[in-house]
Amino acid sequence: MIGMFDSGIGGICVLRQALFSGGDYIFFADRTHVPYGTKTREEVTRYCEDAVRFLIAQGVDAVIIACNTATSAAIEYLRATFDVPIVGIEPAVKPAITSGLSGRILVAATPITIAGDKLKFLIRDNHATDRVDLVALPRLVNFAENHEFNSPAVREYLAKELAHLRTDDYAGLVLGCTHFNYFKDSFREIFPNTRFFDGNEGVTRRVNKILADLGLPMTPWAKQANPSGADDAPHSRELALPHARFYYSGIPVRDDSELERIYSLFDRLDAMAEI
Repeated sequence: MIGMFDSGIGGICVLRQALFSGGDYIFFADRTHVPYGTKTREEVTRYCEDAVRFLIAQGVDAVIIACNTATSAAIEYLRATFDVPIVGIEPAVKPAITSGLSGRILVAATPITIAGDKLKFLIRDNHATDRVDLVALPRLVNFAENHEFNSPAVREYLAKELAHLRTDDYAGLVLGCTHFNYFKDSFREIFPNTRFFDGNEGVTRRVNKILADLGLPMTPWAKQANPSGADDAPHSRELALPHARFYYSGIPVRDDSELERIYSLFDRLDAMAEI
């Protein structure tokens, strides 16, 4: 069993991707402390330690940090503190730089991720300092937590925060916060010809390796449910029903209406995957 945590519901996008690889998951959304991106590094590290301790107590074999902010602030400490495999997520700067795009790259993330050394080193190590610009969009986390997507308020916020940029200059947009994956349609209105990048595929490759190393189930649930691979294969919502359990800051989510709110996020992400 794999444990996964995020400051809130942003990491559902990582869970969605991982479900197609197989395995069973516990998802911990730290909704008591969301958003992480405007907290101090010390606060975020403490929240992350509590989340990992909780997941280990549930018997998980490995932990996925489905949060760029938490990875930036705490992954070294967590790996030094706990014995289970811990996988983080980082902004997809390298895939964007090596994609063959000739224009500039914009990385959108939370303030902690933007200010952190981990992102600076990632950009430097990929020899991209002169091609990459950074922008912090912290309010998108709040919009996502309130299940407010592509609303007039969201579009107004993005237009204001990105008004200083020549959006036509950007060939790639790196979504450096898992919450931002819910807003691809809003971003597309501002960046009609820009390619989007996120770190989900990189995490999925690491999940596949962990599943193999631990001898856990690897056959994708979608393929099990529909070996023919026809168009009526299950959606990610359907895959999550039997293979994921959800907790809000350690409290199990059992209320049907709240579970439906969570499952609706899979539908939203399935739609965003087409953009």
